[in-house]
Amino acid sequence: NVASGENPFQMLIPRAGHAAINMENNVILLYGGQTASGPTASAEVIYEYYDVEANVIRIERGGVGAMGGPRQGHSGVLLDDGTVLTAGGVSSAATLVKEGEFFNPL
Repeated sequence: NVASGENPFQMLIPRAGHAAINMENNVILLYGGQTASGPTASAEVIYEYYDVEANVIRIERGGVGAMGGPRQGHSGVLLDDGTVLTAGGVSSAATLVKEGEFFNPL
């Protein structure tokens, strides 16, 4: 839940070179990328919903696990079954990643 005056689009983990995927139901998946300690495999979502009881729109954030390994500069696409296919990027060993990965964050 976002407090009044708080930036609702602030990520849980500062990252750059990550991928962002528009999932279903107003959910945005942010995953991988470069953090202060190096490439990460972590993932998080930012989602918006209508709170009927309070009669307000809320924006929430939460962690949703991690990919099989860290990568940054990768690309991803949402598949029909809700899985994300991820390809490319650079690993924590600063080597190009040639393996693709299926990631189901939700």
